Amino acid sequence: IFSSQSATDTIPMVEVPNTQQFLPSLQKLPDHLIRLLENNTIVISTKFTWENCQAHTLSDGFFLCQPPSGFVHETGHLIDFYGINMQRGKDFALGKTDEEIRALANEYERMFSIPKDLDTKPSIFPGLPAGFLTEYSTNNIIENFADHFARYVELPEFFRERAVKDPGIAEKYEFLKTKIFLGKEY
Repeated sequence: IFSSQSATDTIPMVEVPNTQQFLPSLQKLPDHLIRLLENNTIVISTKFTWENCQAHTLSDGFFLCQPPSGFVHETGHLIDFYGINMQRGKDFALGKTDEEIRALANEYERMFSIPKDLDTKPSIFPGLPAGFLTEYSTNNIIENFADHFARYVELPEFFRERAVKDPGIAEKYEFLKTKIFLGKEY
């Protein structure tokens, strides 16, 4: 993984200034997920403004402009785009065979799509629809996955506690544990 100031300058991520702010989160990820991030250009901004807080897919890599606190969430987008939706091709898919790739994509779609009747789904958590950890995860399928991905890594006790009380959250936790993290729990 590299970070770059320009398209021609690259340095190993461990040499990026302020790496200590986000490297611990990156080191938590299993090797098979780290491989999905290899050979990408990643730009991380430590200055938070709404203008530099966007993630952009470019032809030569994926640029993440995000304060370190959102690094795992943005990494979840990369796992989604490359490992599930195969924007870099089938070699990067989390499934091995065509059938496994289709099954994973279908399960992802079923689980993380935002239902049309979202507002009517009762929840035991005030202000949240059933099956969601945060209000932000109700925006769209992409944010739903990345938000749950980040909480799986960064707030596992919170996620598991909610999963005990909400079957939709429990299903997402199990999907992340078995299909994305291949059994690794935090």
